[in-house]
Amino acid sequence: MEFSVLQKNVTSHISSLFKLQQSDKFLYHDLKHVNRTIEAVKMLTAQSKLNELGTFIVETAVSFYSTGFLLEMENGLFTAVLLAEDLLKEHNVQQDIRHEICELILAMDKKYKRGFLEELTYDAISSDYGDPAFPVRHKLLVMEKETLGGVLVNEKESIIETLSQMKRHRYFTVQGLDAWDRVKTLNITLLEHQLSQFDK
Repeated sequence: MEFSVLQKNVTSHISSLFKLQQSDKFLYHDLKHVNRTIEAVKMLTAQSKLNELGTFIVETAVSFYSTGFLLEMENGLFTAVLLAEDLLKEHNVQQDIRHEICELILAMDKKYKRGFLEELTYDAISSDYGDPAFPVRHKLLVMEKETLGGVLVNEKESIIETLSQMKRHRYFTVQGLDAWDRVKTLNITLLEHQLSQFDK
């Protein structure tokens, strides 16, 4: 099975989904966001010397995880699983590989991660916390919530919520820690500074 060819099919399919949907509403979780996350996967899997099958499994899980919410905000994970299952069946991917990809997607909502692939997937998905541009792009996240929810979002409360998530968050893999933890700590400081400006 040519996993590199399959991965190109996955990438093409997801790009098509973004073009078909009203993806202009996704100011933060757009196709660029998906692509950034895939680049994070590539870096992690290369550094950990993951084999071709493992890399395909993680890349595919991350791709669909990031896309499920495009179609269904309330049930994004389950939508992601359905999308992945349909496309992988279409390309005759073995049932055990499909199952592992779907399990990886669903595992992202669990507090505890089991095994290296789950840890790797989670670290890639949360790599944005360690992106130097995250404090600036957070404003896009606020705007996206307003656009999708149809209500004004209190930016101060949104920052408080994000800070709470970031402080609870941890990277599981050595590769994730090395790549993003230092910048994540800096981003927490920058968001705390933004928060302090509301009280002046």
